[in-house]
Amino acid sequence: VACDMAHVPLDDEVLDVAIFSLSLMGTNFTDYLREARRTLKLDGHLHVIEATSRFTTSRFPDRERFAKGLKRLGFAIVSVEDWWKFTHIHVVKTEVRPQEGVIF
Repeated sequence: VACDMAHVPLDDEVLDVAIFSLSLMGTNFTDYLREARRTLKLDGHLHVIEATSRFTTSRFPDRERFAKGLKRLGFAIVSVEDWWKFTHIHVVKTEVRPQEGVIF
């Protein structure tokens, strides 16, 4: 289904897994991550796979800041790994309420 990733046509807490693969290109990528959290069940898994080079640009947070931002969104870090030219970040949705406002 084609849609705005910040507003997907799914009910709350219906997904076990969400995957972002080279898809956090928009300036509102925080909205995408908030939407993933909304649609994931408690203990649902989020996988983010992005080009490692993206974490070194001024437009995008570095890996440490990105991981801290995911924690502020209510995720627990499982792993942050390099896969060839890509970074794989695996997190799990927790009961922690996401912070409002600027995250990254």
